Amino acid sequence: MANMSRIGLWLFGLILLFPQSRLSAKEKPLPQSWHINLAPVVETFAAPLADASPPQRNLLTALQAEVREAELALGYLELWTQLKQREQVQLTREQTEWLAMRAAPSPQVGGDADASDPTSANLAKIRWTEKRTAALRKRLHTLRTLPEVVAFPPISSPIPPLWRLDLQGAFDWLEQDSQDGPITAIVHNHRCQVAICDAELAIVYLELWIHAGKKERQGLRMEQTAWLDTRVRKMRAAAAGRADEPLAMLKTYRVSVLMSQERIVELRRRAASAISLVANPGCSQEGYRKSLALD
Repeated sequence: MANMSRIGLWLFGLILLFPQSRLSAKEKPLPQSWHINLAPVVETFAAPLADASPPQRNLLTALQAEVREAELALGYLELWTQLKQREQVQLTREQTEWLAMRAAPSPQVGGDADASDPTSANLAKIRWTEKRTAALRKRLHTLRTLPEVVAFPPISSPIPPLWRLDLQGAFDWLEQDSQDGPITAIVHNHRCQVAICDAELAIVYLELWIHAGKKERQGLRMEQTAWLDTRVRKMRAAAAGRADEPLAMLKTYRVSVLMSQERIVELRRRAASAISLVANPGCSQEGYRKSLALD
């Protein structure tokens, strides 16, 4: 009975963690209650560093860098959606120049990093990325008004062409690390996988949202809100009736991961189609709406 009571309390916490979404009156792309927190993922990769071998340190810091890169991409895209068209062009150019500067082998970027030491280079990249993310978040929070939404999407993607994100390595490391060890650690790793999938999903969602007109954006946001609510219900159903709390948590996290992976594939396909049509000056509005799959 005590276990069942704990399960009930945990399910209540699950609702708080993945609350049912309500649309904001403002033209913001992400559903209001969709909060993505990658800090526990970064901490998971940082924790073993002190006792890790040099190859392990290289890998763990590289994975940290990829997660920080996802945080940067989210901050960048959220800011981009809140700017006027001219400011959007300026931000894309600014981000392209910043990426080139970060990649350059110069003391300005790497600080005291040793270019021959992958761990040192990874840590320098992390510091550089964290600073940029904080700067973009600050700019986002200082915005007082939102721009008028254009009737048709931008000509090209806001993502600089050489900027590539890859969270698969971080996800796979967590999966491999969950093969053995205490159940609490396995549950934690699965929770981190949920956060990674949510970050990747949000990035793809924002790319699709950016390439939509005003009506399509409203439809996409409503669709995503409904999808988030459905995910909560399915996670709760997966945990229902299970007296073993860790097992219940694992089941809910696995449902979340599988649903998010399917959603990522779907939105990535739609985003690629939308970007392709926008780049073609002969495309029709009807064809564009079909690419968004909102009709």
